[in-house]
Amino acid sequence: MVVIPDYRRYPEVKFPQIMDDATQTVEWVKQNIGQYGGDSDRLFLMGHSAGAQLAAILNLNEHYLLPDTWSSLHGFIGLAGSYDFLPFTDEYQRVVFGSEKNYPASQPVNFVEGNELPLLLLYGNDDDTVRPFNIKSLTKKVKQAGGCVETHYYDGLDHASLIGALALPLQNSSSVLSDIAGFLDRHAHNRRSC
Repeated sequence: MVVIPDYRRYPEVKFPQIMDDATQTVEWVKQNIGQYGGDSDRLFLMGHSAGAQLAAILNLNEHYLLPDTWSSLHGFIGLAGSYDFLPFTDEYQRVVFGSEKNYPASQPVNFVEGNELPLLLLYGNDDDTVRPFNIKSLTKKVKQAGGCVETHYYDGLDHASLIGALALPLQNSSSVLSDIAGFLDRHAHNRRSC
């Protein structure tokens, strides 16, 4: 079962208020997914691009979610996420993230401790929107801390076609969907397995 939320963006909100919608969505899923036949004790967070950044922060920083909700998470799947993107290269980023004291809290890589849930990081080698350093940096930090991370790079896919590979007509054009399904199968019953 999949829940696909939206969230408010700049200029309506700035960081850290941007996290509020993501947090409220996960809390809603925890409280309500059972009514739709879902299992509220086996949740995975997944996102693409900025959505991956938000979901990664929720997965890596348990302070955003209620303890019971956080303990229901089993892993994170990030597609072309921004996990370590300092220094900012665009002026709008300085506006979105406000004062410099907020910058570290916007970077998922800063919350790696080695005890996080399993991570699956996916990246299209033709992506010219998110630098590959983001995926490499988070992967390296998790491995150095003794955590569980699996990383896949895909030739011929860019920022949009990586998520597009999940669309029905394109599902057999790459292994993106099967890599995600395999990750879900491996971690659905054991939060800490690697």
